Amino acid sequence: MMMDILKAPNMEKQYLDLMKTQPYRKQMERVVQDTLTSPLFASQLSDAIDKAVKKQMKQESKP
Repeated sequence: MMMDILKAPNMEKQYLDLMKTQPYRKQMERVVQDTLTSPLFASQLSDAIDKAVKKQMKQESKP
């Protein structure tokens, strides 16, 4: 039932209109900044980069 409400065309338009507002954009900017400065995010990003580098190096070393 909730999904039906969320998928309704008029609700979709309201969400899109909301996302275009300055307060929403400021809030999203704050969330992104908080995420990027989080030690947990930094650790997870570092782990993902390390994994990708190791995978790339492994592929390049294959004949």
